[in-house]
Amino acid sequence: MPSPWQLFLHGDTTLPDCFDAMVRTELSDEKVLATAFSFHVDRDEMTKPIAGLSMMEFTVNIRSRFFELPFGDQAMAITKQRYDALGGFPNEPIMEDFELVQRLRRCGAAGSGYIKTLPAGAACSARR
Repeated sequence: MPSPWQLFLHGDTTLPDCFDAMVRTELSDEKVLATAFSFHVDRDEMTKPIAGLSMMEFTVNIRSRFFELPFGDQAMAITKQRYDALGGFPNEPIMEDFELVQRLRRCGAAGSGYIKTLPAGAACSARR
């Protein structure tokens, strides 16, 4: 049986345990247009500390939570029905996740709901 929702993430992103239950629960609320996980860098991969890393994580999560601007390294999820209604991803080589988020934000501005950033973190590789 196909899933009623889709999850989009970057290839170097690791999902938290029980991610599917979290996404399913949040997307069952009709006001939640899409979900994204909090941004987190996988420190286990780091050979030495990176200056400002905690500040970057903090500001990315502020951007995501308060301005509803998550990106693909936060593992965005959306119902298949809403994804299709928005026309899917644009045929662009980069920043396609940004364009999809802009469409979702326009829906939110029209009163349809909001993009919810979940407290659990999706870990992005520290290599980039």
